[in-house]
Parts: sequence; structure tokens; C-alpha cells
Amino acid sequence: MTTSISEFERNKPRETYKQINLLIKMQKDKDKRINGNAGAQINGKWLVFKEELEKLKVLFLKGE
Repeated sequence: MTTSISEFERNKPRETYKQINLLIKMQKDKDKRINGNAGAQINGKWLVFKEELEKLKVLFLKGE
């Protein structure tokens, strides 16, 4: 059985993927300019923005 996918649904993930890649690129550029890794402390744990964005990309590609 074939499922019909609307044009919107077909394009939405591609645009989301492009945006994730743009955010990762922007964060890498910022990290270069500050000579380190930008991040934040959440619940007592230091999280690096670039690493968290890359995790988001992996989850997106897995469809989770």
C-alpha cells in the first residue's frame, strides 16, 4: 500500500535539515571567534551548543 505524501510534508524535513545545518555552521563560527566552545550550564551540567545541535541533527535523521 502506497501512502500519498503532500508537497508540504515532503519539503518540510528538508527545510528543517537545512536550518539545523545552518545553526551548526553559525555555532562553529562563533566558537572560532571566541577561541573555545560556547555553551550553558543546565541542571548543573555544562552543555556545548555545537554538540547539542549535532545531537539534534542525528535524532532528526533517525526520525526520532
